[in-house]
Amino acid sequence: MKSNYKLAFQSFIKLVDSDSKEIINNNYYTIIELYNQANYNNLRHLRYSIIDFNLFLKFIPDVYYKNENLIIHIIKCFFAISFELRKGNITSKNIIYLTTVGSANLTGPPITDNLTDPPITTDPPIPNDLYSIKRKYDVFKNHTSQPVSSKQLQLFFESGRMDVDEVKESILESIYYKEIPNWKKFWAYSELEDEDFEDIYNKVFGDFKNLRINNKYEIIQITGILLRLIKDKIVEKPYDEIIQLGEENINKIVAENTFSISPFENYPSQSSHGFSYQSLDENTFQDFLIFAKNVWKSEYKKLAISKEEIFKILDESIEKFKSLLILVEDSENSYFDRPILTKIPAKDFYEKYFNLSNKDKKTMQSILSKRYSFGEHNLLLLDELDWLIELKNYSIDEEFEAKSISNYIYKKGLLPTLDNIISKLTDLQNNLQEKILPYLE
Repeated sequence: MKSNYKLAFQSFIKLVDSDSKEIINNNYYTIIELYNQANYNNLRHLRYSIIDFNLFLKFIPDVYYKNENLIIHIIKCFFAISFELRKGNITSKNIIYLTTVGSANLTGPPITDNLTDPPITTDPPIPNDLYSIKRKYDVFKNHTSQPVSSKQLQLFFESGRMDVDEVKESILESIYYKEIPNWKKFWAYSELEDEDFEDIYNKVFGDFKNLRINNKYEIIQITGILLRLIKDKIVEKPYDEIIQLGEENINKIVAENTFSISPFENYPSQSSHGFSYQSLDENTFQDFLIFAKNVWKSEYKKLAISKEEIFKILDESIEKFKSLLILVEDSENSYFDRPILTKIPAKDFYEKYFNLSNKDKKTMQSILSKRYSFGEHNLLLLDELDWLIELKNYSIDEEFEAKSISNYIYKKGLLPTLDNIISKLTDLQNNLQEKILPYLE
């Protein structure tokens, strides 16, 4: 650094409090490195950033000042944001895009072609014009989170204040105070020192090899990380070995009945725990995701209910049947997102339907309408489309035709409802693009 820069720096820190002065002096080289990384060569940026940092520190409880690694991280984040704001390259509203989790191998804009999955690099997705800034600074490119939350950072740069309690909570949730699972440290391998990497690699790969990974999403994460490490020539392993171990880990938790199925999930998706999967651009990994999806579908089908059980519930009461088919408060064993109606032949359905009271026939119509009213569920209920079409086209028996009010409710209520549902599901099916079909088939 040029000597006049150093003199300018020393004059700037005379403008701050004693506590701030000590911290800034102790991290002189870190700040100057960031200033040079910004590459704007504007000392006013440095002067006002130092003055602002003096105020910023007043919202950081001084008990954390002694944690050197934490303070260095906070300094890197703060000054990088400040330099870019003063240059006019970002606004305070862009801070969330810079400080949320991003891929350790960030090379371009996020892939968002999938109609059902979230973006694979950040949530929310990073605008394309911010990628160069995110890549410029290691504190954004490599770190999976920031000690001070994006919400509080934005608040400070907009108003010059922060909520001290929320700042404290954010710091306590950071990597400097909260125990982080080894696989998450492994995900951010480029942040690790060589010795730390070897230690974490041995632990994670050891658990992976010995089939000790018991979370279906963590299995996907670790498989993707290992494939990336092989591609980057950081470790030497055959691709096939990693894929085989990934499959064996999944098959093991299936055999142990610990492969949990949750409502609303689109396993394996393209991310989990707020972290995008690595190796998403690798065909080998894409094939592994399809394998995992097929396992999920197989387990999902095991949760189905028999026709006899469905009718038994309907015989008990239409309200219990409602709780079976749609998501209602306090419902248990609900199949609101599982295509169980395909188990009922159209003839059997109509025998039950026409034996309901007319009031319950109207309730049945409402149940079917509500069952398909949520787009996120309909993806999982597409298998019922053919059943609905069969129901719509089925010719009811003459004995049912003779029931005038029942037949009126059927023709003016149930059939139009079926038409509407069929149209909705058909549109959804037609709109599914070929590129995402592997995740839905």
